[in-house]
Amino acid sequence: MIDNMFRNISNIPNMSNLNIPLEVMTQFISSAHLGVIRYWLNTDMKQTPEEISSMLVQMILKGPLEASGLIKNIMEQK
Repeated sequence: MIDNMFRNISNIPNMSNLNIPLEVMTQFISSAHLGVIRYWLNTDMKQTPEEISSMLVQMILKGPLEASGLIKNIMEQK
């Protein structure tokens, strides 16, 4: 899924008008992925590769707070 998101990124108009440079976004996403994979390997791969992949995609697309359910929990407490 992530691969599909960035496959045609060069076709996006106005790449120079991004709020965050593409290089910074690329570093952020790759660092996040590597950190989660390192965690997964260090904890004896308790989740399946598909579960880890799904979690990564959800966190990248929704952000970690929404993907984890933390925002929903905070909003329900108000």
